[in-house]
Amino acid sequence: MTRWLGSDPVSLCPCVLVNAVKFNIRAESPRDYADLLLSFLHFPNVVVYDFARGLVSHTNLREKERLPFSPHGGRVAAPTPENIASAKKGQLKISLPWLQFEKDPPDVNCHPATGSAEHYALYDTFHQSNTKDETDALRVIGLVPELCGWLNSQKAEQLFSEMRKNNYFMNCFSPSSHIFLMRNVLHHHNERVNQLALKKLRTVCKGEITLDALGKAILDTQADVSTNEHEVATDVSTTHHCGNHCEALTMTSNIRPCRTSWTPGVHNPLQEQLVNYVLDETRPMEELIVKDCHTCLTRENLVTLGLRREMDSMVGNACLRLIHEAMQYQGKDVFVVDLHVPPTWLAPNHCDARLSLPVDSHKRDALIFPLWIPGHFVLCVSDSLVLIAKPP
Repeated sequence: MTRWLGSDPVSLCPCVLVNAVKFNIRAESPRDYADLLLSFLHFPNVVVYDFARGLVSHTNLREKERLPFSPHGGRVAAPTPENIASAKKGQLKISLPWLQFEKDPPDVNCHPATGSAEHYALYDTFHQSNTKDETDALRVIGLVPELCGWLNSQKAEQLFSEMRKNNYFMNCFSPSSHIFLMRNVLHHHNERVNQLALKKLRTVCKGEITLDALGKAILDTQADVSTNEHEVATDVSTTHHCGNHCEALTMTSNIRPCRTSWTPGVHNPLQEQLVNYVLDETRPMEELIVKDCHTCLTRENLVTLGLRREMDSMVGNACLRLIHEAMQYQGKDVFVVDLHVPPTWLAPNHCDARLSLPVDSHKRDALIFPLWIPGHFVLCVSDSLVLIAKPP
């Protein structure tokens, strides 16, 4: 959510669809955005704005009985000195899993798309450093892993820059004509965005894709019957799509220590289902499987994890980052060396390995060094400054 055309506030979703617009004959202010938010049938769970603190103050004063922005006054965590200090150091992470998977059971008076009744106001990336209030350190997008690297406010600025090209002829119209034509322009913009999104989804997903009443893309998972003799026949009773149930079970925040996951010879149906789905070469190679920070991995990348092929280091780094996050959720402070670094410690470079370690290495619970040996990896974990080789 941001300003546009000097005086016309608009509401956008992350995919740059325009949800609402208000036309003013004066400069825009937080009360105009509060008008837009309060006019929605379902109040958004996360709002991004240039002046988030002012928006929260105005909106909560107008609705004192229900306080739209809560808990913590729209901050992602309680404004305690410890949380503020951790947020400034970049050590605080607040997970909001319902942004990816609907909350079950849902809250009372929740948003139908998320199942949550929590509402937060965060600062736009370009303005998060302009505030002087220390508690605003808890309104940073980077504190929420589900938003970090996914929510791109530059798209909104690009849209506004494009629409400003219409200012010259739009300002020549009367107010009523201006409103009518602007709504028409925005409608065609939304239609174009939806069609492009559906086109991209259809290139990586099989089946019929439609938009529901909330604007979400719905994939028909019914098996397609094909008579192409070159296609590989599969048993539908033994082949399952990895849907939300698999994604929820494999979320980093839901991973718990489980010996059966890595003990040889132990039958794990879920692991087998996930591995078979990812390494299935009959499926589209360009299908997006993993999105980790700024790294997007398709099936073509991930088949290097198996099928007796050499593994791409980018894939290995993404896997180790997931391990790092899982250990953080368990309260362990670890440091994982990038896969591209250990080879430089060997001949002919002979780089000093200590230069690759953080200055606070002695305070970490573990230091993980992925070392490549033909055929497999060996994880070397430091324990009281003694390196112990852990065979796979």
